[in-house]
Amino acid sequence: MDRFFSDAHIRALLSAAPDAARPGRLPDAVTMLSTGQPQSAPLPLPDGSGGMSPDSQKFFAAWKSWRGDQILPRRAQVQLTTIARLMPQLVVLEVRGPDRATFRLAGDDIERAFGARLTGRSFIKMAEEAHQARRGELLWRQVSQPCVAILQQEREYRSGRREIVEIVSAPVLPDAEGAPMQVFAVVSPLSRHVTTPENDTVIRNFGRNLRFLDIGAGIPAQD
Repeated sequence: MDRFFSDAHIRALLSAAPDAARPGRLPDAVTMLSTGQPQSAPLPLPDGSGGMSPDSQKFFAAWKSWRGDQILPRRAQVQLTTIARLMPQLVVLEVRGPDRATFRLAGDDIERAFGARLTGRSFIKMAEEAHQARRGELLWRQVSQPCVAILQQEREYRSGRREIVEIVSAPVLPDAEGAPMQVFAVVSPLSRHVTTPENDTVIRNFGRNLRFLDIGAGIPAQD
């Protein structure tokens, strides 16, 4: 398992100023998709269960409705009203390169879990330095060869309690030329809900069981 967080690392990270946005470019494969030249025809997606939590299934169904017959939806096609109940669990990342990804939005449940405002901060730097390159590369693979990703994470809190969550994420094309790709994700608890003590925040986060789902552009390598 990969340890992405430590107490000292999070304290240092959250005391820093958010990263400034820098221009980026779409990866070549995504440029093909955005100009109407997909690599392959969209493939059928799993019909639901497949081990996904109910919240993950709702998000997945909404994303499929946004994209219609395309491989990926554009940002203007995203209808957040269709996932209104999931907004506290929603994360939106702006991805400009394998070393440049920032939180565009983090729902209340996410920011409460980490005890700080995440919007505008580096998603990659939320990993300890030894794991940053791998974290950024896996995210970049998801947008370079567009696919849906499913991941489980085990969180450890200051109180010592642990919680398993499922994250389902999917890419979204920008509306404007030169704008970054976005990745929308919903975080769903899998363990039984436990009342969170005040100021009980995540100090370690273990990622496991990453898998990619083919949406019509193939599946990138997972190592």
